[in-house]
This record gives sequence, C-alpha cells and structure tokens, in this order.
Amino acid sequence: MAKRVHTIHTTGVLAARFVAFLRGVNLGNRTARSPQLIEAFSAVGLQNVKTFLASGNVVFETPRKDQVGLRKEIEGQLLNTLGFASRTFLRGYTQIKVIAEANPFKLNVTQQKTFTTHVGFLDKPATVEMKKSIADLRSDYDDFAFSGSEIWWLCRGPKISDSELFQGNKLEKAIAVPNSMRNQRTLKRLADKFAD
Repeated sequence: MAKRVHTIHTTGVLAARFVAFLRGVNLGNRTARSPQLIEAFSAVGLQNVKTFLASGNVVFETPRKDQVGLRKEIEGQLLNTLGFASRTFLRGYTQIKVIAEANPFKLNVTQQKTFTTHVGFLDKPATVEMKKSIADLRSDYDDFAFSGSEIWWLCRGPKISDSELFQGNKLEKAIAVPNSMRNQRTLKRLADKFAD
C-alpha cells in the first residue's frame, strides 16, 4: 500500500509539510532564535513556518518538490540571516511520523522507557564502508541500525553521555559525513504536536 503524503491546501496550491533539522545551532556562539529561523525560512517562500524546541527543528509547508534545491536555498538564507552556516536536512512530515514510531531494535515497553534511541539524518544512505565503520563501534551499551538515509543509535541506558562513543566524538568520526542527530522521543513529540 502506498504511503499517504501529508498535504495541505494553501492558496489553492497543494503543499506538503516538511521538517528541517539544522546542524549545530544554539551550540556555543552559534545562536539561532526562533524569530530568526522563521524569518529565514519565510524569505525563501516557505509557508506556515514554525519552530520546535531550541535545537534547530523547523516545520514548514511548501508545494516545491526539488528538495536538493530547496535545501541549498535554505542554507544560503540561514547564512545571510544568522551569520554562520548550518547544514540542513529535510524530511517529509509523514517520514518523521514513521520514524517516531519505529522500533528497529525490537525493544520491549520497559526498554523503550529506560534506553535512549537517537536518529542521525544524512543526505544520502550510508555507504557500505560507513556501515562497517559504525558497526565496529557496537558494544554492550551501544548498537546501530540503518534505514534509508537514517542511522539509528541505541544506548542501553538513559543518556548518550554515558556512552564511551560520546567522548572524543567517536561516532561522528565513523560517520565521517555531515549529519544531524535527534532523540527519537523528541521526534515523537514533534510529530504529535504538528499532527492535524
């Protein structure tokens, strides 16, 4: 069965809802306030722009289908508005709903409450070499799964900071390409908040 695309009728044009995940905002001196993000996304013609939390999550609607071109425009406008570059990863809202409910590690209810799962967004699916480098990092605490252009990171505990991989950016080095990580619980909250 084909997946239903989440669409919105706006000014007579069929628009789809997307989520942009910005890399490295509100870290150190890389400050991005909600009004700035809304201004930047609106400046490239995006509609109903809203932010979620302060970690660089922007929800918007657009009838445009060229996601590569759209991403480049957003990144250019973010540079103009914020004064620094922020790599941006786009996903359809329907995709985020699926990711928010996914259980790639087959966790039971108790494990879902006590373990922590993060999702890393990439521009392209992980290569064979990348998968091998990441798989080599598996341990009793850490596990990984791959699906499309997402990397799943399971920490068998309440915090990723308890993982040895958190020290020295070991996972970041294994991925070796730009990405943006989000807690799956955050994605669930986002999907629930913007559901119609």
